[in-house]
Amino acid sequence: MAICASEFTIVRGTTPTILCEMPEGMDLSNIFDVWFSVSQGGILKIDKTFDDGSIVIDDGDFLITLSQEDTLSLTTYERAYASLRFTSRDQFAYANYPLINITVSEILREGVIA
Repeated sequence: MAICASEFTIVRGTTPTILCEMPEGMDLSNIFDVWFSVSQGGILKIDKTFDDGSIVIDDGDFLITLSQEDTLSLTTYERAYASLRFTSRDQFAYANYPLINITVSEILREGVIA
């Protein structure tokens, strides 16, 4: 099971990197696929995978990077929830629990900063 912060704030229009720590001694070389999903208001807003390069393994932990477009898709003052799920090559499935609670912070100027 992954250990992600149970609650954090995302500022819209930023590119945060989220750390999910793995238990000591877990063999991540056996990981087959990883998904990080964020929903808000019952709608899936962000869906990241190992294959799209936004999730990497670093020093035995998962690092998930969100884009400006990802965080701009979230609505301010509405609670969002995230989960990390992954499978191993030997067909075991894992997930963080409980869901991650995300507070979405406002910005004064909309849009992607080039």
